[in-house]
Amino acid sequence: MARGFIKAVIGIGVACRENVDEVMKVMRAAAHTVREDADLDPRILDEMAIAGVDSWGDSAGVFQYRFHYRPRVQRGIRHAPSGV
Repeated sequence: MARGFIKAVIGIGVACRENVDEVMKVMRAAAHTVREDADLDPRILDEMAIAGVDSWGDSAGVFQYRFHYRPRVQRGIRHAPSGV
């Protein structure tokens, strides 16, 4: 049973050659796009928090971000809307 919210943790693989600041800028823009979506925004309880780099592989790093959303509304919440 959820206690009022569910935490979504999403990892994004990014090539090691990419600029970290630019990656975070794009992640913030994607989060903003999600918050502008009339179907998704009411489900989300807070702003996205960038956790940073979760792991490094041979050619990519995995950046993680997370946010809380309302229980029983997860359908579609972990998939980016078209255009992101």
